Amino acid sequence: MLRYCFHSPLLDYFPIYLKKRSIHATRIIGWKLKDEYRLPHPLLLERICRILTLQRFQALSGLSFDFSDELLGSVLRNLKHNPDACLPFFQLALAQRTFQPSTNSYCKIIHILSKGRIFNHAKAYLKRLIEISGPKDVVSVVFDELVLVYKEFSFSPTVFDMLLKMYSEMGSTKKALFVFDNMGKIGCNPSLRSCNCLLSCLVKSNESCTAFHVYDQMASVQILPDIYTYTIMVNAYCKESRVEKVFQLFVEMEISYSTLLDGFFKNGKFEDGLKLWKQMLVGGFVKSQITVNTMINALCKIGKMTEAEGIFRQMKNWGCQPDSFTYRTLIDGHCKLGAIESAFKIRKEMETAELSPSLEMFNSLISGFFKVDKHKSLNDLLVEMQMRGLKIVDFEMFPGVELSNKLLNEDSNIPKLYAEMHIRELVPSATFDRQMDPSTFSIAEEAVICDTEAEVIYPIVFWNTGHLQGNSNSIFNLFSLQMLAAKASVICGQAARLSNKPTT
Repeated sequence: MLRYCFHSPLLDYFPIYLKKRSIHATRIIGWKLKDEYRLPHPLLLERICRILTLQRFQALSGLSFDFSDELLGSVLRNLKHNPDACLPFFQLALAQRTFQPSTNSYCKIIHILSKGRIFNHAKAYLKRLIEISGPKDVVSVVFDELVLVYKEFSFSPTVFDMLLKMYSEMGSTKKALFVFDNMGKIGCNPSLRSCNCLLSCLVKSNESCTAFHVYDQMASVQILPDIYTYTIMVNAYCKESRVEKVFQLFVEMEISYSTLLDGFFKNGKFEDGLKLWKQMLVGGFVKSQITVNTMINALCKIGKMTEAEGIFRQMKNWGCQPDSFTYRTLIDGHCKLGAIESAFKIRKEMETAELSPSLEMFNSLISGFFKVDKHKSLNDLLVEMQMRGLKIVDFEMFPGVELSNKLLNEDSNIPKLYAEMHIRELVPSATFDRQMDPSTFSIAEEAVICDTEAEVIYPIVFWNTGHLQGNSNSIFNLFSLQMLAAKASVICGQAARLSNKPTT
């Protein structure tokens, strides 16, 4: 072992020769971690950002640096649009024993994660920021720091909404109100969910009067209430024994929900409308006649008659009675599907409720008869319409040209029908723009000319070719013949009764 410790005197005299390297040996480049301390701050920052962007997080262990607020803030600022790169670096900073991120660094990562929709981590760091600030911390410190980062990054306003909701859930009403009052100053509005959380917190803390002011302020910035908002406010008014406000709120609820439902359905957003209706049912919303009629009308339009009748059967249990519009809507829905028997069943219930049928209801029934090709069953219906003094005004309910020709060929009472139409002024507008069929005109012309019993003489000139060419001065058009075909049997029978003559 001593030979390894022997020191030869020759080493002192010939150090150059003994230490000289071979010319064939490859030089080994030595690299030590301590060399990274020599990197200037811009180069170190660039290298860290490149590693994080490439997500080669293990390579960070090859760098030797100390965490500082300046370094962490610079990295977060440079990678603010890359939350997946910022999050691991911030977590690494939290794991250091001798370093804790500053309030500004917390605000930066919260904004970055919120912009990247990584809300779970954003909420967790926001909660931690509130906790480390201490219970006696003035809320303006956290809020002002968040505002500074918001102005620097130009995002994300969602952070302030999260802060409002978090303070409300913690029961810190004063801090929540501070955030609520100052959000407007930076051009941000709270969400409806955060406002509901704040209102609920205020009511539970017996601060109903403050809740009333918050509710009024929501209306001023056009934050529309939902079922949960109304429920909270009803409880608040009841606590203060303000019964008149409760009734006023019910009226507001009815108008708001009816307007929302009608808006959804008119814009074709049936799924959103159905979702809103389900929320109303779950929330125990008091259903009004207007709201229920809006819902029934929407379901009938999309052909969901089973669901529409289900709501119709529940109306009495909800304390609202069906009106004429309710019955007419259901009848129209059944007729569009060709379910005439179901339509007449609803009409019978309407008669039991002692509600008078409307012209629109008769139009729907007539349209339904034509849809199922039961035009011969229109007699009683048309008689009833005439007895009630109602006229057919819905042109679209009548059959097309082919069916009109068929009816004209089969009915021999057409001339007498014309006489009755002339007496009762049943003449449609001459601007009816449906395509005219020459065969229909020839059939009607022959029927009128061949009639020898008609007591009324008609100008045959309006059946000439000039009318077929689109003369705007013509009085009658194809629709006259379609009305004729639809009303032939019934009006001719009535004409015979008026003249005390049997119907031919």
